[in-house]
Amino acid sequence: MRKHSDSFISVMSRALLLPLLAAALLCALFTVAAPPATLTSRAGQQDTATELALNVQAGDNNVPQLTDDDYLTFVNVPAGQTLTLTAEEPMAGIYIEWADPKEHTLWTLEANGESYTGGSNDFLHEYAVMPGGSAPECQITLEEDRIICNIHAYSAGELPADVQVWEPALARADILAIATHADDELLYLGGVLATYAGEQKLRVQVAHMVNFRIAEPIREHEKLDGLWTVGVRAYPVTFPIENDDYSESIAQAERQYDRDAVTGHVTEIIRRFQPLIVVTQAFNGEYGHGAHMLLAAAVADALEEAPDATKRPESAAQYGVYDVPKAYFHLYEENKIYLDMRAPLSFAGGKNALEIVTEAFGKHVSQTYTRFYVSDETAQEHRNIADFGLYRTLVGTDTTPDMTEHITTYAEQERIALEEAQAREEEQRRQEEEAAKAEAEAAQHALEKEEAENAIREEEELRQDSGRTGLIIGVTVGVLVLIIPLVISNTVRWTDAKKRRSRRNRRHR
Repeated sequence: MRKHSDSFISVMSRALLLPLLAAALLCALFTVAAPPATLTSRAGQQDTATELALNVQAGDNNVPQLTDDDYLTFVNVPAGQTLTLTAEEPMAGIYIEWADPKEHTLWTLEANGESYTGGSNDFLHEYAVMPGGSAPECQITLEEDRIICNIHAYSAGELPADVQVWEPALARADILAIATHADDELLYLGGVLATYAGEQKLRVQVAHMVNFRIAEPIREHEKLDGLWTVGVRAYPVTFPIENDDYSESIAQAERQYDRDAVTGHVTEIIRRFQPLIVVTQAFNGEYGHGAHMLLAAAVADALEEAPDATKRPESAAQYGVYDVPKAYFHLYEENKIYLDMRAPLSFAGGKNALEIVTEAFGKHVSQTYTRFYVSDETAQEHRNIADFGLYRTLVGTDTTPDMTEHITTYAEQERIALEEAQAREEEQRRQEEEAAKAEAEAAQHALEKEEAENAIREEEELRQDSGRTGLIIGVTVGVLVLIIPLVISNTVRWTDAKKRRSRRNRRHR
């Protein structure tokens, strides 16, 4: 009975084992064939970087003010001081918000036994990639005394949208937008920036008349935050004018500001950036602000000065002269153009220009006490960010609500130039190939001609040799014809004579 029981158990074990093995094999196959869902969903996509909790030390002292994300708190860091940054996770890069925009002031970031030198671009907000790859600790050392507002650290991956990785000011600009104060570029020119810089990715350079680095440094931070939000990526430039006095008329503004100096600055940046389009504020100062009026008048003057080498010879010598193809002024009454501020913008996640400019203006926290807001309605008078007029053109008037009409952008010019250069290279290559082919054909033809001539010459020589041989043979035959009979005749005579002598000899015997 035990034997039967063991057999039954053995049979049952085999019966159960086979399905289990098959199931295990199928699981293994599916495991190999189908990667985890999390990996599949990330295929071809870059992870998003996250801001890391950061500890900053100066020597043995913690410096929490540098991680409070507040523009109004800051730390004076003396030259030669080393700040040590540590995080619980490896840092792929750091983002510094300086409080003092100093020119050409270098600093060093060290990690992984390697170093990176920053500060060469004079950016107020500066991102630096960790040298040698991600690291949980790094050191910052300053060459000069600096003031820092905040330091942020990020993991590897695509940076959050609000981390500003600025590009240097442009060499040549499709559009040069000139505003009076930080926030004017949004309140009045924001639709232009969102449309052409953010959405169309044109080369847009922003310039400001008033510099707030001394009077209200926070406004310089807010300016960068707002510009970044509407898609501007070229670092803005600012004139060395630091007073921000309100004026109720252009006459009052001319007593507060040096209009000729402002015109000189505008002439210089026109020559420097060689814009295809200049956009600036209204001649009426939008709501009657004298400084806005002064800037508009200075831009109008500079448009005439920039192509004249006798005007502002210093900037003419440095950058050359330049004549702007198109210039638009906010609210200008002639050659009106109204930009579409309600179309969804892909760079803004489907928000329209009005919405993204409003969001950008919200970055100017220090100005929230004012009555200003962003609008595209004609009834709002000075607030309409869609309303412009073509003040000056070298390329014809507009027929569509597009400032770039009749304009070939610099990127397009470069593309055309590249295609033309490639076409020239291709044509040169084709001509060289044809010349080489013609040369080869000519050489082949010359060779064939030479071979044909040699063949003819050889044939002629052969013919001549054949003729000479025939002559020789003929002569030889002729000679033989003459000689042989004589030989035969003489032989016969000699034989007959011999026979006769022989017979005579026999008779004598």
